[in-house]
Amino acid sequence: MTPHRTTVLKTELGTVYVDWNGCKLEEIRFGEEDRQPTCQMTGARVSGGEEETMDLLERYFQGERLEFPVLDLSCFTPFQQDVWQTVRSIPYGRTESYGGIAKRLGRPYGARAVGAALGQNPFPPLVPCHRVVSTSGDLTGFAYGLGWKRALLDLEQPQGNLF
Repeated sequence: MTPHRTTVLKTELGTVYVDWNGCKLEEIRFGEEDRQPTCQMTGARVSGGEEETMDLLERYFQGERLEFPVLDLSCFTPFQQDVWQTVRSIPYGRTESYGGIAKRLGRPYGARAVGAALGQNPFPPLVPCHRVVSTSGDLTGFAYGLGWKRALLDLEQPQGNLF
């Protein structure tokens, strides 16, 4: 049996919990309250391993722009993999709509399906679902609340607050 452990990061935005199961990343959670897992997961291998991932997360929450490690998402559905990989390509300081992601995936009417896949994302900010907004540009749909979504977007803005 592989050991399950949680590493706690105290950030200016709040508490971040990083759950590991052996060498696999299980979930990254924001806030003080317990939350049910976002999906049935078996975890994802992360290039660079736990130590590098934790270092990168600490630096990210201090406002540093960096490249997160490659995630092996093969244990998730093909659609989740496609959505999450597409979202990983949204650059710092930019947002894209659910509909825009759906169109990029060749599913022009799949905005709700994209939203559902992002709602199952266990790896924010490695999969930066906070960068996905409504077609009108409004902040919508973040598992940890719009306060966290706004704070993450603001953190990624070099000139300050985006919203």
